[in-house]
Amino acid sequence: MLAREHDNLRAALARSRDTADHDTFLRLSGALAAFWYYRGHLNEGRRWLDQALQTPPDAASPRPRAWALTFGGMLANVCGETERATALLTESLAWWEQTGEAYGYAIARSLLGGVRVNQGRYDEAKTLFAASEAYFRDNEAYLRDVGDESWPGHASFHLGLIAWVQGDDACARSLLLDAVECYDRIGWRDGSIDPLRYLGLVACAAGDFDDAARRFREEVTRLRQQDNRAAIAVGLADVATLAAARETWQPAARLFAKAEALLKSEAAAFSLPARDHYERAHARATEALGNAAQAVAAAGRALTVDQALAEAEAVLELDRHLAAGRAS
Repeated sequence: MLAREHDNLRAALARSRDTADHDTFLRLSGALAAFWYYRGHLNEGRRWLDQALQTPPDAASPRPRAWALTFGGMLANVCGETERATALLTESLAWWEQTGEAYGYAIARSLLGGVRVNQGRYDEAKTLFAASEAYFRDNEAYLRDVGDESWPGHASFHLGLIAWVQGDDACARSLLLDAVECYDRIGWRDGSIDPLRYLGLVACAAGDFDDAARRFREEVTRLRQQDNRAAIAVGLADVATLAAARETWQPAARLFAKAEALLKSEAAAFSLPARDHYERAHARATEALGNAAQAVAAAGRALTVDQALAEAEAVLELDRHLAAGRAS
């Protein structure tokens, strides 16, 4: 629905900006932030939010600014600008305090936890997410009333990442599965993509390549339905990591090259803790290919998105055949 109306919404944003209707400009840009995020309109979303946040602050109407700051911080984090994200989200907390709304404050705190994960500040992130998770758990009825039951999944997902980094694979899997179950229960399949891919990365790092391939197959299926180029880039890097673990170097290098090119075109960035695993796997593939590495990478960058997804699916199909062979 929003995708069909995107041009009309752009016109409404421009009209509210040009007529100095600051309240509407802030409200509309904040309301569209999730759409921009999940459809991969990262640059456009940031431009609108940055313009909206340049409007004069209105202490009598703190809520629209609080939302715009919150989601501006979310988009900045996805684009790898963690200091900017920290500044926006920290400022949003002060505005949320003015509103007296614990719900918005908990969301901003949860997103700030995501920034801390992306900065590798895992202990700080854990503290933030523990507080947010407690709020979401204690206010399930309110979340149902406002029609947003996704935030417990957000907290479980990030607590699962932290558990993995801190060496507790079993806890990580349990929390990541909780996140998938939360998102799928409310019918939000896009939300499950991140926990699914981390379930795959956890399995891959543990040497369980069959489970990793199973998780990545479901991830790629959902990525095709979502059609978000930045998210597709991350999915290609996930499958490339598995290919490198299997020592199938050329597909790994091609997929990494396409993933990096796509991410650059969307002004996005790989996030921790996955980024560390991608970099190690990519380095192994590059070293193994030696003098051929540059040509293989160039071939990967030349792939269309559909060709790259088809190659990723071929890698995962090979894993399915290998698993079936071992089972027989």
